[in-house]
Amino acid sequence: RAWLPSPHHFLSHVIKSPHLRQRFMHIDSQGKDFWLHGPILDWLKIYAEFHLELMVAVELNTAGPARGTELTSMLIKNIRTAPRNLYAQGDHFVLTRRYHKMQAVTGFDKNIPDPLDAFSGELLKQDLLVFRDFAKFLASKVFPGDREAAELYDSSAFVNLGKRFATDDMTRRLQQLSLAVVKETWGTNDFRHILVAFKRHRHPELIDAHQSFETVEANQAGHSRRVDLRYGTSENFALGTEEDLVHKYVRNSMRWQADLHIVPGKCF
Repeated sequence: RAWLPSPHHFLSHVIKSPHLRQRFMHIDSQGKDFWLHGPILDWLKIYAEFHLELMVAVELNTAGPARGTELTSMLIKNIRTAPRNLYAQGDHFVLTRRYHKMQAVTGFDKNIPDPLDAFSGELLKQDLLVFRDFAKFLASKVFPGDREAAELYDSSAFVNLGKRFATDDMTRRLQQLSLAVVKETWGTNDFRHILVAFKRHRHPELIDAHQSFETVEANQAGHSRRVDLRYGTSENFALGTEEDLVHKYVRNSMRWQADLHIVPGKCF
C-alpha cells in the first residue's frame, strides 16, 4: 500500500472537520471531548453492509465463483501467517484465491486469480484510499483493546462489524438477491453450481485443457479433474498457477464480465 496517502494526514483532516466532530463526538460544558458509540456503530454497520455487497459482487462478477470461506478470509496486506490476496496483475486489480480441492493431496495452495470488474475495482480502491483508515480509527473507539477486531480492520479485505464475515452472511444476501430476480432462493453453494454450468453453456471454449490437464474454468471454481490424481501430471502439478497461465484466468473473467454487460476492470 505504498501508493496510498498517509493515513495520519487523512485522519487529522477528518477529525478536524466540524461536521464529523458534531456527528461522532460530544463536547461537555468543560470543553472535554467524548466519542459517541451509537453514531460510530451506525457508521460501521453501514460500512459492513458495503463490504457484504462488495463481496457478493466479487462472487458474481468474477469467473470463479469462490467458496464463501475463500472470500471471507481474503487479505489486503501480508500478515505473519499468510500473504495478501490483493494484487495488481498488469493493469487489473486481482483477488487471488488459494484454496483448492487438491490441496490436501499435494500439500500446496493453488493460486487462482480473479480480476475485478471496473465498478467493483473502483469501490475497492475507494475503500483503501478513503474509508479503511477512517473505519480503523472509529473501530478503535468502540472496540478498545480488541486486538482481533483491530487486525481485521487493518488487514481483511471484507470486514463485518468488528468480526469476520461467515459464509452464511453471503448466503443470506444471495438468497435475497435471487428471490427478487428469479423468485427462488439460491445460496452460495447453489450459485457456484449454477454459474459454472451457465458459463459452460455460454463459453464452451473455456473448457479447453491447459498443460497440466486441468481446465481454467475448473481451477477458478476450485475443482480439479479426477484424472489429475493419477495421469499426465506435469512438473508444475504441485505448484501454484504458472506465470504463463495467469493471462488465461484474466481473459476468462473478462469474457464473463462482458457476458454480464459490465465493464472489465483496470487499476487506473
